[in-house]
Amino acid sequence: MVSNNKEKEGLMKRYYHLFKTFKNWWLYIAYKNGLANVKTLVFETRSGVIVEVPKRLLQTFKEIFMDECYLVGLERAISSDSIIIDIGANAGYFTLFAASLCPRAKLFSFEPVPVNYAQLKRNRDLNITREIKCFPQAVAGQSGIINLTFDPSDSFTTSATMFASEKAADKSLTVPCVTLQQLMDENNIGKCDLLKMDCEGAEYDIL
Repeated sequence: MVSNNKEKEGLMKRYYHLFKTFKNWWLYIAYKNGLANVKTLVFETRSGVIVEVPKRLLQTFKEIFMDECYLVGLERAISSDSIIIDIGANAGYFTLFAASLCPRAKLFSFEPVPVNYAQLKRNRDLNITREIKCFPQAVAGQSGIINLTFDPSDSFTTSATMFASEKAADKSLTVPCVTLQQLMDENNIGKCDLLKMDCEGAEYDIL
């Protein structure tokens, strides 16, 4: 009974965040009920941020916008004009979430996997009124190049890692990388107000 109540409470929170955040929240409801047969969903936040979501990335979208997973444990509010660095940006959903919350923020987003970066760049280009800079680079403990392993059968990857994979089907990709200090120096970032990292275990190496 307690478990069912928690599940209902979690579902209500997700839908509340959906209604609160998006002008066209009904699109998600229509899609979930089989009334919107589309390969890509395009949402618009109430602050005017466009969010393009291929079906493969719907779960990632839900975690960030509907579960607000990156706000869990955040002890202070993010100011509207913050400088925000997104390491492991994937298709850019945290970047867009932050841009929606903080309309005057300066956002720097790093994603090395080409297919993910293409969607990140696409989402940036849909939001030219926001100050978003994106880079096809990894961030690591050293600059130069780094090997990532990932599942090549996946249309997008949310689990590319710098650590060797034991899966025979996984492929290796060589990508350029920069250090955290280097990216701050090269972009004249004197102070980062919020640093988001989601890079499959490389966080300690970066810091």
